[in-house]
Amino acid sequence: MAATSTHTAYRIVEVVASVVGSMAAGALVTRLWSRFGSDHEGPPQPQDLSRSVSIVLLAAAAQGATIAVMRAMTARITARGYRSVVGDDPPLR
Repeated sequence: MAATSTHTAYRIVEVVASVVGSMAAGALVTRLWSRFGSDHEGPPQPQDLSRSVSIVLLAAAAQGATIAVMRAMTARITARGYRSVVGDDPPLR
């Protein structure tokens, strides 16, 4: 029973860390795009027809890659934290 509750707690922490990491990644992309973009605004919205398709796709790729890296990083940190607290590797999906 303790293992089940520990695994459930791990899943909850993992989901929260993933959400927080994704939000941080989105904020990072927005900040970088605002700083280095040609118009100094955030990434373009896909529905904004005044922006070129290539710019919209570049923004989407940057956001996707950044979110994927952040999710991997938070999953790794969460797994290491689980191991240090519980003394065993976290459950795999």
